[in-house]
Amino acid sequence: MGSHEYHLVVDVWIRDRAGRFLVSRRASDRPRGGLWEPTGGSALRGEESLTAALREVREELGVWLDPARGIWLFTARHDSTGARGSWFRDVWLFDQDVDLTAIRCQQTEVSDAEWATQRHVRHLASAGAFARSLKDIDELMGLIAARSAAGQAG
Repeated sequence: MGSHEYHLVVDVWIRDRAGRFLVSRRASDRPRGGLWEPTGGSALRGEESLTAALREVREELGVWLDPARGIWLFTARHDSTGARGSWFRDVWLFDQDVDLTAIRCQQTEVSDAEWATQRHVRHLASAGAFARSLKDIDELMGLIAARSAAGQAG
């Protein structure tokens, strides 16, 4: 990629009826292995954001999400001259129950998955065991709460 080119990555937050989030643990031999994170990854060339989000969850967890249950939350931009390059990260939220026993982790990417409360996600981030910072988690959770409140009011 050239210095002024960006690739698209997606974060997919899946929330169940109890308000918990489905998080996955990166395979130990991956960069930042062992850290917990929302499911996600890079879009393929020409792939739209929602399509990439659905594909990544299907590949990494074996879960088929209903596209109608997803909402785009925001896009973050990261400029870099490093090996990973520059990217835009689209963050998605899906309200959908998923049976943990039905999850089939793609072992080259994911070693485990679990439901985590907002408090537990914050704990993982503050302990350095989550692939996003506590500041990022707090901002995200605030946005999700605001979106949820707006949806209930409307």
